[in-house]
Amino acid sequence: MSSKDRSFSVSPGTVLSAFCLLLYYAGFIRIELKFDDHDQRLMAVEEVISQIKEDNDETMSALNEGRIYRRTLNLATIECLIAVSVTAESLILYLRA
Repeated sequence: MSSKDRSFSVSPGTVLSAFCLLLYYAGFIRIELKFDDHDQRLMAVEEVISQIKEDNDETMSALNEGRIYRRTLNLATIECLIAVSVTAESLILYLRA
């Protein structure tokens, strides 16, 4: 047997297959790292939401007990505020002219 017969040769198909597998696993690892980052962000958001719910529950209980009074604007009050702002703007424009 000559030295040519004993040499180790790799077919192009084997190299291509190995390269494709390497790319596949690299993409898988990248996606897993992104999911880990998103999981951490999701946990932080869930924590904030639970704190907001607790604060909202405390506020609602205070409202029900009468410690906090609701301040609401009715439509007439809003219309009056708009009229005042329009009148003030017209007065400013008149004084500048």
